[in-house]
Amino acid sequence: MFRDRAGDGATYRSFDHKGWHFVLLDSIEGEEDGSYRGYIDKAQMSWLFEDLKNLDEEKPVCVALHIPLVTISAQTHIDSMEALLSHFIVNNGTEVIQLLSNHNVRLVLQGHHHIVEELKFMNTTYISGGSISHARKYRNFVHHEGFVIVDVTGPEFNWNYCPLAGRTH
Repeated sequence: MFRDRAGDGATYRSFDHKGWHFVLLDSIEGEEDGSYRGYIDKAQMSWLFEDLKNLDEEKPVCVALHIPLVTISAQTHIDSMEALLSHFIVNNGTEVIQLLSNHNVRLVLQGHHHIVEELKFMNTTYISGGSISHARKYRNFVHHEGFVIVDVTGPEFNWNYCPLAGRTH
């Protein structure tokens, strides 16, 4: 649907808004058996390199994708020593993060796990933004249905999680 309605034939794109450069990535790669994995393919990596290479080095960048680049949800909700499944995180996330580290990427918005988390690595804040479709119960956590609102002002941003009133799983 995104490809046809807003993506101009692609599942990834970028735009500028309020002095920021926003990049939307497609972090889901279909497998031959009908399953999927978290991955940014070579064509998209090449496009991302070209998209970012001429940006002013001071221009703040926000990247949004579905399957996360980084998350602590396995350590906090499953088992810190369990091997991650290929659909749990972007499998070439290190490569993507290395490419992004050459730019002023201030914010990465991600999802997939239906949890709310904020991680900071180097100069980038990674926010996993919950879900409006249903909350997930893990052993010790309940994540209420809701959504994230991000406000950008100049090079700074603020974010807030807005739970939907009275809705839990």
